Amino acid sequence: MEEPKRIISSRILSRRLGISRPTVAKYIRRNLFRPDFESDTGSFFDPARLPELKQAIADNRQKNWRHWRHATA
Repeated sequence: MEEPKRIISSRILSRRLGISRPTVAKYIRRNLFRPDFESDTGSFFDPARLPELKQAIADNRQKNWRHWRHATA
């Protein structure tokens, strides 16, 4: 018999990534994060994908980063 696949909820994902739950929801809406499994109760992810999701956050922050002088001008 096949062993069940381990998954984590978006709540646990946000805790492990150090971001808020609304931010996880925003990234899912913007297709930055793709859940491995979706149900009526929420989105679930494979824990092995944590490094990939951390890299997606870093790439998104790098793309949107501006120096404070440019942001206030």
